[in-house]
Amino acid sequence: MGDCGPCLGSREILHLRIATGTWSGFDLAADDPQTKLFVTMLAGVREFQRDMISENTKEGVAAEAAGRTLGRPPRSTGTRRPTSSTRTGRRDGQSRSR
Repeated sequence: MGDCGPCLGSREILHLRIATGTWSGFDLAADDPQTKLFVTMLAGVREFQRDMISENTKEGVAAEAAGRTLGRPPRSTGTRRPTSSTRTGRRDGQSRSR
């Protein structure tokens, strides 16, 4: 599943072209060495991302099974963030002048 070799052989039927940005107009279906390098690097980055997502998911499942809480800590209810004077005024029933 991790092998991206078969993906590179099917580029000819896709006719993909980058539309915007620095690589604008770059044809991903071309058969020159630069294109092969670029597509191979993209496939490597894609495989790396997939592996990282899988690893993070496994760590999350293991942590949940161990009873640990993951993610952002809950917002404390005892403290309030400072508000701007406009919000404070509106909360106290003052209207804004135009």
